[in-house]
Amino acid sequence: MGSNPFDDPLPGNQPREIHIHVEKVPAECKRPKRFNRAIAVTCIFGSAVVLGFVFGGFWGSDTLVSSVPAEDIKANTPSHRLGKRGLEGRFQSLIDGKIEIAEILNDLEFSDSARPNPSVPPLSEPFPYGIKPIRGINLGGWLVLEPFIKPSLFKPYNEGIEKVPAPNITDRIVDEYTLTKALGQDKAYGVLMEHYETWVTEETFAKVAQLGFDHVRIPLGFWAVKTWEGDPYVPRLSMGYFLQALEWARQYGLRVNVDLHSAPQSQNGWNHSGRQGQVHWLAKGTTNGTQEISQMLEIIDALTQIAVAPRYKNTIRIFGVLNEPNMRQMEVHQLLRFYDSAYRLARGAGFDGWISVSEGFIGLDKWKGKMQRYEGIMLDAHVYQIFDPYSMKSTYRDKVVNGICQGAKNYIKNSDNLETGFGPTIIGEWSAADTDCAMWLNNVGQGSRWDGTFYDEQGNLTAKSCPKCSCKYRGQSSVWPSGYQQFLQMYVDAQIDAFSGSYGFFFWNFKVEGGSEPHWSYFDLVDLGIAPANIAEPSFSCAEVERVPKIFNMTIAPKL
Repeated sequence: MGSNPFDDPLPGNQPREIHIHVEKVPAECKRPKRFNRAIAVTCIFGSAVVLGFVFGGFWGSDTLVSSVPAEDIKANTPSHRLGKRGLEGRFQSLIDGKIEIAEILNDLEFSDSARPNPSVPPLSEPFPYGIKPIRGINLGGWLVLEPFIKPSLFKPYNEGIEKVPAPNITDRIVDEYTLTKALGQDKAYGVLMEHYETWVTEETFAKVAQLGFDHVRIPLGFWAVKTWEGDPYVPRLSMGYFLQALEWARQYGLRVNVDLHSAPQSQNGWNHSGRQGQVHWLAKGTTNGTQEISQMLEIIDALTQIAVAPRYKNTIRIFGVLNEPNMRQMEVHQLLRFYDSAYRLARGAGFDGWISVSEGFIGLDKWKGKMQRYEGIMLDAHVYQIFDPYSMKSTYRDKVVNGICQGAKNYIKNSDNLETGFGPTIIGEWSAADTDCAMWLNNVGQGSRWDGTFYDEQGNLTAKSCPKCSCKYRGQSSVWPSGYQQFLQMYVDAQIDAFSGSYGFFFWNFKVEGGSEPHWSYFDLVDLGIAPANIAEPSFSCAEVERVPKIFNMTIAPKL
């Protein structure tokens, strides 16, 4: 049978300190440890200027369209043969260019009386942010593709590398950019429409509400609004489904966090930005900052006009202006300039909800004292222990007790407090994963740090996290030892407890295709009895750490 792949990675299960991994802050963000608020604001925003741009206007002819005429996109595609299983006729008409979006936004026949559960106020009344924690979930892999969430869209083009890393093979289909480019507009239109129709439906929202969630976070690509010359993305299509999602959210009383998940040419170089590779948007040494910011503000303008419309203003209560910009590779002063302009634009248009900005991989503590003159703004942190080698190879007990109940809980609590950190903080993403073993989690053709099949940025194969660390059986819940299931339950519940001490959280993700990776699928975790069937009622809390076994029973069946 060999070594047990579920045993604790450290010999003898010796405790090990959990590290909250914080990268070195870029030079542009460095500040003296002591400075007053006026100096901080001047230092951060002194270089901000009023951008001289002219919005294309959400209603203009150059938005929600691409360089390919709509009639050419629709010609010879299977889109209409797919039917309208989940899409109302008016949203299909919007996609087809038969009506303007104003006809939908100006429709005042709706009700904001719904609530997802009795403990949450109806949409017509304010949600008590800061008093009651957000309990949210992500609808990832839908309107922005991710290979590890929906691998069937990418497997036909990557045969043979499902489990064998192949990072040096070029010209592969690895993200939405390369997929739509390879398929062409006609075929991509049909493929994406089929995906949009089936991946999220009204039943998805019904189940989210049933599980006790009160918010959904919807990642959205910029191509839902506009594309530029050279972009292969299918324009317009995802906007219709996004608006349909808002209708379903309102129907079940769920508030929405609209998360702009991508910037033109990528803000982080990862596939979930739409384009894998290098950071190009506001990259270090960039000379096109004003133009690149202007492009994003066109998208912000369009989405804000949806968010302030009477039909959706009580549904869209959080606007994430950009997901995970990699500040380590960006001109930070330009990013702050963008945040400032996006904030002013949204507020000027009448958006009175929360605006969230990403922590950007520099560490929550580096945001203390920043952006304090902005009202209604929150910091979005994504908390995963699986990309840090120190945390991954810690014992199961330490992951719960030290990693979450002490480390992450205090880290988030300090950030959420104006006296010790930024102030209002949300956990926009977290999961049940204790390793990075999920296929293509680290990009198509990329392996895992856990089992030593991961290639770093220089193309070097990294060492295994521990001598006996193996990804074998990690995604196969049918063979998980009872002790591993017990650990996961405590691991999930501990995070619910820890993150409830902030403004709230959003689990990533609602599901993964075919149940292939339950660690990332809340729906599957509930079915397995690991995650609570009511997110507000976990069976374990950090006040009960004495219940965490020193050693979990990882006895496995002989067949393994």
